[in-house]
Amino acid sequence: MLLTNWLTTLTSRIKKRPTFRSRDRRAIRRRWQTATQNQITTAEVLEDRTLLTTFFVDDDYTSGSDFSGTDTDPGTGGDQNAVWNVTAFATIQDAVNAAAASGDTIQVAAGTYSGLISLNKSVDLLGANAGVDPNGMARAAESIIDHDGFYAIQPTADDITIDGFSFEGNGGRVIDSYAGADNLTIANNIFNNTNIPGGKVASSCNPVRLMI
Repeated sequence: MLLTNWLTTLTSRIKKRPTFRSRDRRAIRRRWQTATQNQITTAEVLEDRTLLTTFFVDDDYTSGSDFSGTDTDPGTGGDQNAVWNVTAFATIQDAVNAAAASGDTIQVAAGTYSGLISLNKSVDLLGANAGVDPNGMARAAESIIDHDGFYAIQPTADDITIDGFSFEGNGGRVIDSYAGADNLTIANNIFNNTNIPGGKVASSCNPVRLMI
């Protein structure tokens, strides 16, 4: 008796299921395909949003220095104060090592710094007199790079700017870019070196914009 009642109920439910003709099935399939084609994916391809950083170099900096007034991210409101050994350094080479592969700025305060700087990042290296023409314009205290080695700065990456320095010492080439650093800009620098057997600037770059 129980089996008979169960079969009767199942048969009744099967009879009540909706039936679709071929035309109806095709219409449902088309609506489903349209919906899936127009759906908005949740996986968004993001553009490159690497934040450019300004690094600060001062030969007087120590871990106890006051970094107020520095701004490592000018694109963001308010000052993002530099942090010792992260975005603030006492040597130019340490700042270069910390910089990203391209696009960052290294701001060098007035002072005296050692040469033999390997500039292997596409950065703007700006001295205290960046943008100040040494041929007549009044300049502030200089960012001096004093070198007695084979070179003062050796650029080995493309798109580098060296602007606003004073070079001193009796080493070899001041700026040695024979390693290949295209689109190199050298601007507003003073070359006080008196004994430079290899010349002030040695380059195989294309192009080199030399404004001194």
